[in-house]
Amino acid sequence: MLDSSPEDEDFPGRLLHQAALWDNAELLEDLLEGGQQAFINSQDSWGRTPLHAAAITDNSKCLQILVNAGADPNIQCGSRGGCKTPLHLSAEHGHSVNITVLLQHNVNLLLRDVDGLTASDLAEKCGHSKCMLILKEAADAKEKARLDIHAAIRDGCTQGDVNSVQQLLQSLQKDAELIINMAPSGANTLLFIACQIGNKEIVKILLQYGADGRYHSVTKYSPLYIACYHGHHNIVELLLLKFPELVQQHTVERWLPIHACCINGHVSCLELLFNFPYPTKVLRKYRDSTEQWEYFMPFDINERDATGQNLLYVAALLGNKKLLDVILKFHVKATRIM
Repeated sequence: MLDSSPEDEDFPGRLLHQAALWDNAELLEDLLEGGQQAFINSQDSWGRTPLHAAAITDNSKCLQILVNAGADPNIQCGSRGGCKTPLHLSAEHGHSVNITVLLQHNVNLLLRDVDGLTASDLAEKCGHSKCMLILKEAADAKEKARLDIHAAIRDGCTQGDVNSVQQLLQSLQKDAELIINMAPSGANTLLFIACQIGNKEIVKILLQYGADGRYHSVTKYSPLYIACYHGHHNIVELLLLKFPELVQQHTVERWLPIHACCINGHVSCLELLFNFPYPTKVLRKYRDSTEQWEYFMPFDINERDATGQNLLYVAALLGNKKLLDVILKFHVKATRIM
């Protein structure tokens, strides 16, 4: 990381790099006050910032000055420097004081270098036990804070408190997407809960802040499946627009969302799944039982579940005439192949 010096280059902010590299606090402050503030995150040909230069000096005075002045601690240098952040460098060199300073300025502990290592991984690799302990304690504290805020949002979703969910997510800024998609201890996601309850406004807010359509790791139930199961037509439509591929996701029982509609007799949701204008990317090629006709659908309407039952069988078993009518009257455009 030290094979090249900013002295060898000429680029905007070069003097900031030099001052930080020499840990010349007085010069650095003069430069920042004298018009160099605009270049506080300037990068050399390796992608390193002045903060990278400061991080390699133990107990760097310049590092504190730079972060106080607004330097971004999460910029990664280029591949020539291993895609490291200032935190990576401090951990690699065993500079515990620098790490403590960076932790006070919203540093991202999860960023990985070109070898896939976090700052904590580097500290462990290099045998810097004090740095490892500081980083572990910081990671534990951040995880607890995330779990606490996730629990609060979860309560808001469960209670249908739209304003509470909105305000909590607004307060998260960059962490919103990460926290929204957490599933602590194997729980269902926040989006799943909102879809299960049927609160369209909360579903829209969660999607706005980056909720994805992940399914449960054990049951394989997706947000779309549970919305279909409970007959929340307007939410099913929202999810199809955002995650059309979920219509193909099997549960552990090998049920599809079409089965969920059928099990609880939600005719309008089944019609929506049949007639939704799916994008081409989710369409699959099928043939009828005679092998003479070929057609495209996002799912196999004759799909059998783990017990061998198909959609038509389930509808007949339940004695639901409306469902039977929808299934039997459904047609697709097919091409004769023989």
